[in-house]
Amino acid sequence: MDDGFIMVGRRKKNNNKIKKVPSKKEKDKNNGFTYKSYKTKKTIGTNKNEISVTTIQNRIEEKRLRILESKFYVQLQFDLQIIKPLIQYYRSNEPEYFDVDIVSYGVGNFTKSRISQFQFALCILLKLNLKLNGKVYFYDPVFTDSEKEVIKKYGYEVIEENEHGRRDINKMTLFYMPHCNYNLYNNVLGTNWSLDKLSKLILIGNDFSIYDDIMVSSKFESEAPFLKAILPLTKKVPFPEMFETNDIFNNTTIHFFPKSNILNQTSSFWNMKDKYELKELT
Repeated sequence: MDDGFIMVGRRKKNNNKIKKVPSKKEKDKNNGFTYKSYKTKKTIGTNKNEISVTTIQNRIEEKRLRILESKFYVQLQFDLQIIKPLIQYYRSNEPEYFDVDIVSYGVGNFTKSRISQFQFALCILLKLNLKLNGKVYFYDPVFTDSEKEVIKKYGYEVIEENEHGRRDINKMTLFYMPHCNYNLYNNVLGTNWSLDKLSKLILIGNDFSIYDDIMVSSKFESEAPFLKAILPLTKKVPFPEMFETNDIFNNTTIHFFPKSNILNQTSSFWNMKDKYELKELT
């Protein structure tokens, strides 16, 4: 199909400072997900009986209102216009809506963590703003029973088993993966390493470029070969610079892979799927 993209809007400032990215020490060795090391980092091990489902929902809704009323969201709505041409081909039975799924990995415990609550709230807003009426799936190995109940109350589905990012899509899908580990991004890409599937994939997560900046090239290629290979073919829309504090959506970027960019790749590019084995993130 004709992608019809016109890249517009603000460019991210280049201030020569290396942005904070999760280190290996922050990785939960039991699941392969990475969380931030700020003072308000995502809480793990929350007692599921501590806080009621209603209280958790109220906290999420309060965070959703704060996002809606922010300058950050005004700018983000403008940025989202750039990816709407990707979605418009997939109209649902309701003419104003689009049959596009959302898969969210790694938002963490949103019982108490304000970062997780904001990130969960933004996922709700993305669905509404983009008018998506496909299914919404959530997975994080640290979800409590109460958090799973909250997810279901919003009409979303809980992924019960760790997919290790290896979800094979068969329709347009937005992967919402704020501040996850690069191995997880690599697995999402490698699982869907074909012209048809990559062009139906949008990934919101850490800016891929940062790994190229901070990792030795040979290490980047060996540990995340699909991420490295797709980087020069990726269209990116950075999130606005700041939301309240710089620990919620910092370094978050929308990535997509227009068919026109990947159409003429060589057989060696596509044969990478046979060459590299995707890691079990355990």
